[in-house]
Amino acid sequence: MPAEPPLPSWEGAPLAPVDARLAAAGISIGPDTATPEWYGESLHLTVALDVLWEPPATAARGSS
Repeated sequence: MPAEPPLPSWEGAPLAPVDARLAAAGISIGPDTATPEWYGESLHLTVALDVLWEPPATAARGSS
């Protein structure tokens, strides 16, 4: 297997305001931040779709 490239760094002047806001909110971003906590329980598809579904926008809301 080829060696993987190094991880990009999350630092520097352009990200300083974001870093400050995250630190003030007590949020830390790490390599496992986007990994969901799933312990093998079954997926309730109906519940998941109800949470994610957004009704389509209508062009003429409120007009007859």
